[in-house]
Amino acid sequence: MKDDNTLICWGNNVSKQTVVPEGQFVQVSAGTDHTCAVTIDNTVTCWGSGYHGQATPPEGESFNYVGAGSYFSCGIKTDGSTVCWGHDAYGQVSGAPFGISTQLSAGNHSNVCRIKNDGVINCWGWNVTAPQGNFDHVSKGYDHGCGIKTNGKVLCWGKEEFGRTIPPENLAGIEYLYGCTNSNALNYNPDATVSDGSCKFDGDNCGADDLDVEVLGCTYSKATNYSSTATVDDGSCKFVTSDGDTQCDQTDLDAAYNNGYTKGKTDGSSSCGTGNYPSPTYRFDSTKNTGVLNLPTVDIQLLNPLFPGSWSTQNDAFSAVLELMPGTAGYFHITDAVAKQPTE
Repeated sequence: MKDDNTLICWGNNVSKQTVVPEGQFVQVSAGTDHTCAVTIDNTVTCWGSGYHGQATPPEGESFNYVGAGSYFSCGIKTDGSTVCWGHDAYGQVSGAPFGISTQLSAGNHSNVCRIKNDGVINCWGWNVTAPQGNFDHVSKGYDHGCGIKTNGKVLCWGKEEFGRTIPPENLAGIEYLYGCTNSNALNYNPDATVSDGSCKFDGDNCGADDLDVEVLGCTYSKATNYSSTATVDDGSCKFVTSDGDTQCDQTDLDAAYNNGYTKGKTDGSSSCGTGNYPSPTYRFDSTKNTGVLNLPTVDIQLLNPLFPGSWSTQNDAFSAVLELMPGTAGYFHITDAVAKQPTE
């Protein structure tokens, strides 16, 4: 990009990807056989191959940033949301996440990484991972990526072949700390900026030298998205009512037990709706105690409580709300009012 905001491109031109249209631009990104750029009036224009729709951005949208990939493109709109277009074989288009993005990179294959407004990187598409930490800039390659952290250090991840994930020492006067950059490993070092291959995983509790990889997922067998192969709970466990409404996840319930309050509550209580009657089992997986609520009469029985706690209920037709007060924990089953048996 020149000082007058015009562009010059060179290299392989088999798809006319170096033939720049007239105009002034503020940002540009080159893909496999197409190029996209943001104009000074916040529109995106693309040129080169458009066989998969990668050179056809959505009409009528305003953008701050654009990234060209292999056969797809992604952009950050002026409201901070992310939208993608083109080839979608690996979910690189349809998998664009919600939330505010500040910068992204589509790499040169079927994956994308973006920086959220809190500095955290998350990625989607084919065979993709995301590093830990907070970043100001990210750049994706075919099977590796690099980012500039908020402290100015460069962190690279992915396939270490040819040394591409090992930045030069003392780059720009910055010293790099080699170690384990994977937060799920036993010897994770949050200060490490370059992975040195020392990350070790304990997938079956056999010790630090066991190289079984941890399988993240939902380890609660009664949760909606339970995985029988998961060895580590990643916070995705969801418990739903019979009508499909999502209730509480394990992260919130653990917070209620350990900290006396849950996300969104500051008075030390946790509230969740049980949905329409009849409801399935609704669980607080903390101390394995049992309480029973019978609908529609809302008859509460708290059996063998480990901690003292008070309960309040609200009966509206065939629905109810329970509030877990500080120190109360256990299993709370929603039962059929007639059969009085826990429903699943």
